[in-house]
Amino acid sequence: MKTMRCVLLVAITVATAGLLSSCGGGGFSTGVEQPAAMENAAESVPRLVDAPETTAALAALASGESLYEENEDDFKSIDAGALDVEDDDADLMQAMRKVQQVPPAGASGGPSVNDYYVPANAFDGNYKSWWAGKVDAKKWDLFYGFEATHYLDSLNLNFYGSDYIPGKVYIYVSADGRNWERVAKLKDKKKEPFNPDVVVSRNVRYIWIRMQGNPRSGFPLVRDIGWMPYAERVGAYAAPGSDDNWYFASNMFDGNAETLWAGEPAAGEWNVYYGFSESRFIGVVAVDLFSVNHRPADMELFVSADGEAWESLGSFGSVWPPAKFAGRQAKYFKITMTGNPPSGYPVVREITYDLPAGAFSAPDENPVSWPAANAFDGNLNTWWVGRQQAGAWDVYYGFAAPAAVGTITVNFYSVNHMPRAMELYTSSDGIVWTHAGAFPAGATPTLALNSTVKYLRFSMQGNPIVGYPLVRDIMW
Repeated sequence: MKTMRCVLLVAITVATAGLLSSCGGGGFSTGVEQPAAMENAAESVPRLVDAPETTAALAALASGESLYEENEDDFKSIDAGALDVEDDDADLMQAMRKVQQVPPAGASGGPSVNDYYVPANAFDGNYKSWWAGKVDAKKWDLFYGFEATHYLDSLNLNFYGSDYIPGKVYIYVSADGRNWERVAKLKDKKKEPFNPDVVVSRNVRYIWIRMQGNPRSGFPLVRDIGWMPYAERVGAYAAPGSDDNWYFASNMFDGNAETLWAGEPAAGEWNVYYGFSESRFIGVVAVDLFSVNHRPADMELFVSADGEAWESLGSFGSVWPPAKFAGRQAKYFKITMTGNPPSGYPVVREITYDLPAGAFSAPDENPVSWPAANAFDGNLNTWWVGRQQAGAWDVYYGFAAPAAVGTITVNFYSVNHMPRAMELYTSSDGIVWTHAGAFPAGATPTLALNSTVKYLRFSMQGNPIVGYPLVRDIMW
């Protein structure tokens, strides 16, 4: 341990800028060849940009001579009138008087160590962006204001490590931003281990997290603060995880296949969430698992407009690697994994959700026998068939690169297999779509596009006479 601390001290001394992207946690075995990120999960020391006051504090901490050793008396001498008493009612009255105005929407609070590590970082769903409190401030506050009131089951606080947790953490919630109710008081003590999961079970419009008592590092460092249900959250969350101090949920969405998320062994069910800042088109949700031995028995895709009510889009099936076409406008998606993999737990490298090149469709009658690709293969004897009596269908085609498209002809099996109406949309990114015209009625309707596009979408509405659309081929 002494050797490790010396190494860390040298690292802090020579590197005063830059940012370590991950830290913490114990080792982890996948049962197969491991990438570097999984081989070395030893705790690291954060290096903060433009925060020289943290350097001395962290150097002392690494040497085993923390400048901020804590004890119970320190907490009681911080502020005789603020949140240091044990009586709940008196504590709450002090808290209510402390807030003179309703917190703003979104994240606020402080004091922060500088303008890089702002309160918004604690609520962005990215475990590699942090909020850091001012060194030796002894008291810090973080607030979050929702756009609307939500019923919250729980909150989760993820600090950088035990050395960055204040002596006491008080959590309040409010429906109006003025009258606050304390739902938890947490201590970082050996006799009372810090529990980052807080039961709320209330209607909440505002969250207030009061931190009191310098951590051993001298300042609090928060990776992320989340809540369930997922309403108004952005970024990633996953549970239950194997090690939330190393295998972060945001690792699955960082574009780096060497950073991983791992589920808790033998849990039997895991949920992965992702929230966008605003509703957007979700294309193909593709899951890059570490190996087939880390694939759960089943995976199901859900989408949501509000993070509370979820619609199932069905199972990923047996395709490898796992991928599921969503083809939906949504603000949130969720992947529910059930059934322990052969390894005992899932390990995910990356998850993507854009629309790739190729053909996609929904809803389908039988995507194995009559896939969307049949509509673009130039063969009139292979078909795409939409689900019976669905009432609306979409067929997509993505080019590998933007391509010039002239007049488009859609060959239905017969006029009885054509939907009541069919519109054409185009897109340059597979996210934002532009209406390009309506097809006329008939078994082989045509539409002149005469444009260079990356994606095409054929949107069909109204059940055909036979109850389902059947396309022999689409050509241009």
